[in-house]
Formats: sequence, structure tokens, C-alpha cells
Amino acid sequence: MRFLTPSQIYNYSNNIGCKDLYDTIKQNSTMLDLLKIPLLLSITILTYQESTSTKDKDKLNSNQYSSHELLQSYVKLMLERKINSNVYTEHELPPSEQTLKYLIFLALMLKQNSQTEFLIENIKGSWLQNEVDIFTYKVCSIISFGVFLFILFSTVFSVVLDTYKGLIFGLFFGLYWCLIFGLVLKIDEDLKSKFNFQHFYLRLILYFRGYIPWNYARFLDYCTERMLLQRVGGRYRFIHKLLQDHFAQMEFRRD
Repeated sequence: MRFLTPSQIYNYSNNIGCKDLYDTIKQNSTMLDLLKIPLLLSITILTYQESTSTKDKDKLNSNQYSSHELLQSYVKLMLERKINSNVYTEHELPPSEQTLKYLIFLALMLKQNSQTEFLIENIKGSWLQNEVDIFTYKVCSIISFGVFLFILFSTVFSVVLDTYKGLIFGLFFGLYWCLIFGLVLKIDEDLKSKFNFQHFYLRLILYFRGYIPWNYARFLDYCTERMLLQRVGGRYRFIHKLLQDHFAQMEFRRD
């Protein structure tokens, strides 16, 4: 990470008309060290410019903000500001509390997997938070795979033999390969979604448990509009690792 020099901080603040804020900040070495991080400088100035609260401005001027409070103020500002969303209508906009909850869980999962970028297709079974959810995921995957194999083998054997024998052989081979699939799934510690139906069940469980929204891509695009995430191709990431770490340190509550 490249740090700004005091002269760079001064020039930037002066150029955008926040010299008065800098004149106060420069008197506090701790605050000045924080603002050497480009993201925190941008957040401080943005919070100062857009805050309508005299209390918040006085707090910034009095150098009482920590990096945690700066990021907290930024998140609050981004969630509350008025935007013309291209992905949600005005009546569909997610509540701030719900947006915050989903972002906290995303940050926790990225931290758990030592990642900074997120691809929806790469959601893993490790996102499941308890044994009941893991068991449900495995059972649904095995049953779906078994039904698929039964239909496949029954159709093939019915053509080669007859309908009755086709059903019998289809059931036998379907159960056999379903058992093999179940054993493979059992020893797969990462619980990777090898098939589309597995990915569907995984997201379905996470949705009903309150960890992710139903339309994840739509929600993530909305968060880019809120300037909390940025999109790179089909991948998403927080606008800065500091912000990701900030969310990951927050307490996640489903309710």
C-alpha cells in the first residue's frame, strides 16, 4: 500500500475546498497518520462534505475519529444517500439493515477463504454454517442425482430391453451410482458444487437461512451503485481491503 505525504494530503484537501478541515487535522499526528491511507482520506473528506450533521462535522474537526469510525461513517453515508438505482425500483430498494447484513456475511466468507474477489459461481459448501444445513445440502444433492440417473438409465434400458426391465435396471444402476456419488460427496471436504443442481441447493439453503439475497447478482450490482463494492468482469470485490476487513469484524445477525 502506498501512503500519502502530508503535502499530498494538503494539496488534495486544498484543491477540493477542504483546507479548513486539513488545518485542524494537521495538529493531530494520529489523525494525520490515518489520512495517509488514500481510502481513509477520501472517506474523511466525503463524510465532511456530505454530512448534514453538525455533530459529525464537529467530531471530524476535533480529531476524535478512528479508522473504524471513519469507515463506519462512510458505510452509513453510502447506505443512506439518495441514488437512482438501475437494478432496483424505488419500492424494491433493500433496507439498509438487510444490505449491511448480507455484506457482513460476504466479508466473513471472503476472509474465511482468504479471498478478496467474489464470483457467484464459486460459492462453496463451506459457507453453510451448521451440520443441519450441510446434511440437508448433501441429501438434496444425492436425491437429485439419483433421480437424474434413474431417468437416464431407465430410458436407455427401456429402449434396449423393455419398459419393465428398463425400470428395474434403471433403478438398480441409479441407486448404485447414487451411492458412489454420496460417498464422493461425503469425503469432499470443500463441498464444491460440481453440478448446477448442487449450486442451486446451496444458494437456496443460504437464502432461506438469511445469509444471501435471492437474486445475488442484482444485489451485488446495487452495492456497486452504493460505492461499497466494485465489479471487475463477473467478479465483485469491496472497494478496498480495509472496507472488507471492517465488515468482517462486524457481528453478523440473521434476524
